[in-house]
Amino acid sequence: IDTSGSMEPKWDAVCYELKKALEDCGPSTRFQVLFFSDAPRALWPNKRLAPATPEAKALALKAAKTQSVISSGKTAIGLALSQALDHTQAETIYLISDGLESRVTFSGLQRAVRRQNVKRARPAKIHTVHVRFGGRPLELRPFDPQPNEPDDVSFMRKLAWENGGVYAHN
Repeated sequence: IDTSGSMEPKWDAVCYELKKALEDCGPSTRFQVLFFSDAPRALWPNKRLAPATPEAKALALKAAKTQSVISSGKTAIGLALSQALDHTQAETIYLISDGLESRVTFSGLQRAVRRQNVKRARPAKIHTVHVRFGGRPLELRPFDPQPNEPDDVSFMRKLAWENGGVYAHN
């Protein structure tokens, strides 16, 4: 979950999307939440995946609601995805962000993520939840690139498509 400064006006939408994702987790699901701006911060330490109990889900949602958005923080999507992919038991990753990466080119980041993902014993599906605006409901979109679409839209859409995931945006 992106906690960089650009996410501040969108934070209610971010928390809502996290809540929806957690509601879909069944009792056999194990999960982790990574908050990131300059660097990822795991909710549970030591690359641990927690069982999706009602208590763990409530703790994750409370952590998100009380999370500080870092106004001076950069957006290290690449570092966060790399750490998420290091969780070898993780089968699915949800990236909740406005897609504004500040350290690398979008195409370079896509290649690096894809390279790391295909090296896993079982590549993870990466779903992208593109929170461009606050307060608007998300729409699921197929991979259908449009001419002259903004870089953040193209990046988030391609990242999901190249990694077996779904792109959703508002």
